[in-house]
Amino acid sequence: MNDKYLVKFEAGPMEQIFKFTVAEVKSVENLKKLINEEFIETCRARFNEMFLQLKATTTKP
Repeated sequence: MNDKYLVKFEAGPMEQIFKFTVAEVKSVENLKKLINEEFIETCRARFNEMFLQLKATTTKP
């Protein structure tokens, strides 16, 4: 076991994975508290940036 919790978000062809050590968060309950609305909104904004970058890259002549 690697003593980490992995939290994965996916949107279309993109994904974000966050690794939290058990030592950092201590429990699943504490991890759930960390993954709050602000955290999720930041992930969503990052997905928007990733999408724009992907679109710009794939539509270049």
